[in-house]
Amino acid sequence: MSEAARARLAVAALAAILAITASWWALALWPVESGAPEWFLRTREVCFGSTPDGLPNAGGWILLVGQPIGMLALLAFVWWAELRAGVSQLMARVAGQLTVGTVAALLVVGVWSAGVRVRTAGLEPFSVGDADVVKQLTRVHDRPPAMTLTENVVLGSSPSEPWIRGRRVDWRAAEARTAALLEELAVTAPGPWVPAASLSGGNQQRVVVGRELSKRPAVVVAENPTRGLDIRAGATIHAWLRHAAAGGAAVVFHSSDLDEVLALATRIVVARRGALVEAALGATRDELGTLMLAGG
Repeated sequence: MSEAARARLAVAALAAILAITASWWALALWPVESGAPEWFLRTREVCFGSTPDGLPNAGGWILLVGQPIGMLALLAFVWWAELRAGVSQLMARVAGQLTVGTVAALLVVGVWSAGVRVRTAGLEPFSVGDADVVKQLTRVHDRPPAMTLTENVVLGSSPSEPWIRGRRVDWRAAEARTAALLEELAVTAPGPWVPAASLSGGNQQRVVVGRELSKRPAVVVAENPTRGLDIRAGATIHAWLRHAAAGGAAVVFHSSDLDEVLALATRIVVARRGALVEAALGATRDELGTLMLAGG
């Protein structure tokens, strides 16, 4: 085989390596929707493994990076002189220069796209206008029942939340915030990824109240927030409501438990015969009962 033929063969081998590498990286990193063909998903998982954020596992990255490096090293070792000669011949022509420039541009775009794909892994589309997102649940086991604690914390998020990036949710950041919130609230749970419905009633109520009060609202409306809870869980929620009020929030608290009202309220208003009547400062339980039952 002549030297010119070997040079052309070396360039063809280089082109084949680049094409194979691009195909493998596209197969491993191309974003897929939930309706992607089963064969595609199986092929990707077999070749490169998978992680929860849709990226290859450690073995997949070794293959993606090691394959082109190994093949290029082998090509350079066997045909280095022929490869240099072939590239020189290619660059001597205008058509060859255009080809090399196009391939280089495609490589740059491919590397940039791969970087974007890795940086945005785990992010999902988000819109503050979506009814399913902004819906406020009264308890964390409301529909849909399979939602995790992290998903419940994300409910009703505003664009200013650190896990909201444009129209996407950074679930890793949201999960980290949920884990911190569980620790702050002393919620008994294996972790932020567990279904919210698996928690006890008291822990569920803590998550809901903590989720809302962590947003530092200007106005808090709480209706029987401790109903059905044990004494310890109720005391925790009382402490959060006091903390919100001390922080400047206007807390409107409604309860059918007079002892709870007397323990929390700085101002008491009784609803009677379609009208609101304010109780005297320091009113006792008996005085409140009389006010509630008084005629006129």
